[in-house]
Amino acid sequence: MARQTTMDVGNALGELIAIDWKDNFGGWTEFMRLKVKIDVSKPLRVVKLVDKEGVETIGVIKYELLQDFCYLCGLIGHSIKTCKNKVEGVGLNKQNLPYGAG
Repeated sequence: MARQTTMDVGNALGELIAIDWKDNFGGWTEFMRLKVKIDVSKPLRVVKLVDKEGVETIGVIKYELLQDFCYLCGLIGHSIKTCKNKVEGVGLNKQNLPYGAG
């Protein structure tokens, strides 16, 4: 991914702080690691659409070192066990959690 595109993605998610860039001799790379300051009172994003020259691309976003993260509603500060959005009687498994496997 081009450096400017990387910066655009980071700034679209929040305040871009740092980029861990490992490219293939100036070419494309499979992934990039961004450090972004985000508003954790809102659900974390799992995908981001980037419209570049009329082309929409879906990028998968993965988070590292999350503590007290609810994989059901996407908020930090509680777990699935105490989530207010949990519907009793509905079985939850790793395949149907919208924010990952937990």
